[in-house]
Amino acid sequence: MIFNVKKYKNREINKENLLESFQGWNAYAKWADSFELRKNIVKEIYSIK
Repeated sequence: MIFNVKKYKNREINKENLLESFQGWNAYAKWADSFELRKNIVKEIYSIK
């Protein structure tokens, strides 16, 4: 997921594709002990202007 955030920052993918990817990744990742990781990625996504 971090790779997609970097691609979005570099304008290689659009926000819609990033959020679609995040939604799928988040559904998968919530089954692991990953709350802090998911929270940090959400912060990273919303901090991008």
